[in-house]
Amino acid sequence: MWASISTADQAHRGLGTVDSIDNLNFKRMVLLIKHHGYPTGSITPNVVFTHQRSAYIREHYFPILHQAYLDGKADAYWFMHNVKGLHRGRFGFDLVQPSDSTYERLLARLSPYLNGSVSYDLGAFDSLYTSYIKDVERIISAPATHRWVNTENDRVSIHQVGEDFYFFKLWRDGSYGMPQRIHRNPNGNKYTFVEPANKAYLIVDTAGNLTIKGGQLRPQHYSVDGSH
Repeated sequence: MWASISTADQAHRGLGTVDSIDNLNFKRMVLLIKHHGYPTGSITPNVVFTHQRSAYIREHYFPILHQAYLDGKADAYWFMHNVKGLHRGRFGFDLVQPSDSTYERLLARLSPYLNGSVSYDLGAFDSLYTSYIKDVERIISAPATHRWVNTENDRVSIHQVGEDFYFFKLWRDGSYGMPQRIHRNPNGNKYTFVEPANKAYLIVDTAGNLTIKGGQLRPQHYSVDGSH
């Protein structure tokens, strides 16, 4: 059964991702672990987690992975990869690959959003998926004050919802995380993130192009996206 889940997971990736397949795989994975236990050393559960679009689903069922890791059953590298992915999906910025000594700090920041215990109940699954899609769409369907694209075809935009501004990144493979609320400076050419742990900031030059600086990453450059 794990082999069939892995095959289905890998059959539609990148821009060919099909959410209904990933959702079915996720449900099958949860039920397999519930009834037969975690497959020791297998990376498949972690990969299925990684490919689930809804951050709300990943946060709700994450304790399954965490308990398997604490029990020595989960692949350590892929578990840490999922911790990093959860953090990026919720807070919008990357960190170096966490380790045994640092991952709990990330989980402490994520704790308000994580399920407090292991749950195999799929009753909330569909609503968690729908709620996430609706929450993201509510923001990115609002007017965009800026749109940019980089040389690797990643796209970023700023959307205004009422008095608030949000930064949104659409990766080249079609994946994305939660839009991040940002502050605009009085001149309108610099934005900082409301999340205090995110030290990056956005600079818009006189030509309208974007540079993202600060944080732990090298400066990132984007040009005005003329496709909209």
